[in-house]
Amino acid sequence: MAITKITTPDLIDLPFNNTDGIVLAKGPTAAVTSVQYLVVAGGGGGGYDDSGGGGAGGLLTATADFTVSTPLDLTIGIGGTGAQISPTKGGNSTFANIVSDGGGAGIQVSGAAQDGGSGGGGSGNGGDQSPGTATTGQGFVGGQGYPRVSNDEAGGGGGGAGAAGAA
Repeated sequence: MAITKITTPDLIDLPFNNTDGIVLAKGPTAAVTSVQYLVVAGGGGGGYDDSGGGGAGGLLTATADFTVSTPLDLTIGIGGTGAQISPTKGGNSTFANIVSDGGGAGIQVSGAAQDGGSGGGGSGNGGDQSPGTATTGQGFVGGQGYPRVSNDEAGGGGGGAGAAGAA
């Protein structure tokens, strides 16, 4: 049986109860310098009743070159919280130096919908009906809310990763 020699020092982090073992490369391996990535951020929270919907988290995909054996940070953004008065924006996701913006929150009464990877939907409850805008190249604008005529007008839909939110 041939012996496999590891020529590049590497840290191996083992879990406390490792039952699956470790697989090490045999023979020479090619250095990977080009990585295809998909970075998706958390979606924004929507409001209740006649509020605007939350926007989708930003979406970035491409191929990038990285230095071999350099640690790459990874952060996964959580979704925003839906709420009657103040829903929250989604969290940003990062891979190395690539940042995907969290989705904008939809708003019910006070203030405009938030901007984000995709924008939040505008209010249908007498506030600002303007939708949130999207980060260029990451998503789409939210939908326009209907002006308040009665007590229950529809809020605009949040922007998606593939299309603008509906009014």
